[in-house]
Amino acid sequence: MRRTALALVLACLMPFALMPSGAGAKDTLLNIELDGRPLDQGTPSGLMHDGKVFVNVVRITRGFDGLLTFGKNDRSVQVTIRRKTAKFIVGRRSGMLNGEPATFPAAPFILNGDTYVPLRTMASLADATLSVDTKHKVARLTSAPEPEGT
Repeated sequence: MRRTALALVLACLMPFALMPSGAGAKDTLLNIELDGRPLDQGTPSGLMHDGKVFVNVVRITRGFDGLLTFGKNDRSVQVTIRRKTAKFIVGRRSGMLNGEPATFPAAPFILNGDTYVPLRTMASLADATLSVDTKHKVARLTSAPEPEGT
């Protein structure tokens, strides 16, 4: 009986063990695919939070072969992909896009030491198409071909 009860408790708690600490009960982990290949390294890189899809900025920048710079004192992160640059500030929807002030769809945040930024903005920087399949908990990005002469 005790083993059955323990197995039942573990079965109920297992999904929460996969959820990053600090994520809300309504948040959903998403796997990210880039050009048909998983971007994730063991744990999902994406998170649906308050109806918006966020992605781990380090993993997505690496996936697009971009450049990533963290600010020293202002909680900012700057991403450059395909000669386009976005500067995000944790906790703020406002930032910079190609040197101009911009408002992003959602404010970046830090969860378990990782910075998450809006996936739609990252897809736009990379000229990639984005589709989100909430039923299967996956977001798919398809890169556009590199412009000629680059």
